[in-house]
Parts: sequence; C-alpha cells; structure tokens
Amino acid sequence: MVTCQYCGHEATQPDATYCSYCGSSLNQAGSTGAPAVAQAPASRSMPSQGGAALTDVAARYEKALKRLEQQVTIVLVLAVVTVVLVLVV
Repeated sequence: MVTCQYCGHEATQPDATYCSYCGSSLNQAGSTGAPAVAQAPASRSMPSQGGAALTDVAARYEKALKRLEQQVTIVLVLAVVTVVLVLVV
C-alpha cells in the first residue's frame, strides 16, 4: 500500500494516483522528502478516487456548521438569560 506523503493516510487502491482522503498526488516527488502537491488534471475534473474525499470533506463541513449553529444558539440564550437576571435583580 502507498502512504500519502502529505496527510499520512494509506491509499485504498494500490494503483491510486491521488490520495482518497486529501486529494494530494501519490506520485513520488523526487528525493527531497517534501510532500507532493496535488495538481489539477488538464481537463479540470477530479480523479475518480477524489470523489469520496470531497464527499467526506463536505459531510464534515456540514457537521461543523451545525455544531457552530448550536453553539451560537446556546450563547444567545445564555446572553438573554443573563440580561433578564440583571434587570430583575
């Protein structure tokens, strides 16, 4: 199995060209030890292995947004309760 030099995840397919997690190129980029940076194909379409990674990123993004909305709601409720308590006392 090939391990991504950028994120450290193992490729799920032995002949994969791009990391299915972060989309970086899995081609060995010289002997400098620097991580390979993903290059967009000339057709500007994502590789078939990258679709799962994009779906995963989108799902994590949506989950983070929902969590943020919940936190903002909690802060607003606490602010209103604090104002009411200050005005009552």
